[in-house]
Amino acid sequence: MSGRWSNKPKFHMLLHLPQSIRRFGPASLFATEKFESYNSILRTLAIHSNRQAPSRDLANYFSDAANMRILQSGTYLKDHDKGHYFQASSEVRSMFDKNPMMQKCMGYNSEAIASRVQYPCLHNHKVHETDLEGTPEDLTNAFRNHDFREFRQVSAVKLNAKETIRKGTFIVVSPLINLKK
Repeated sequence: MSGRWSNKPKFHMLLHLPQSIRRFGPASLFATEKFESYNSILRTLAIHSNRQAPSRDLANYFSDAANMRILQSGTYLKDHDKGHYFQASSEVRSMFDKNPMMQKCMGYNSEAIASRVQYPCLHNHKVHETDLEGTPEDLTNAFRNHDFREFRQVSAVKLNAKETIRKGTFIVVSPLINLKK
């Protein structure tokens, strides 16, 4: 055995790998469990292919899997011939909803789904007495014909999981109002 293999640049880079991982994180495109799992799917599909058009067989498989995910998730689809929307029956959807193994096979991760909070919502709606303010004149003029007891001040409104409107901004939360009265 010669010593030439140890002089190759790729072996020298192994010396610096721990520092690089600490500094930059895991190497991209490195063989990971997820990557290997994907390779096993491709390998299995290639083995079970009819060998006439393996690329087409792979494309058909992934297309079928995507369609299955769409159907089982309860998505509405449009029937272009009849011009109306439809979705899979409740029995088909329940096969997905009540079967964690099926969810895992389809790539569904319930922990990654955001909480059931609907936005916008009130955040810490009690206003401290020192923060109470009167109704702005522009708002009073715009809604002259309305009872101002319908309006109330809140300390904050969450627009989404990351954005919050706080003191200093006035908003109106109401059904659509015809301002031409």
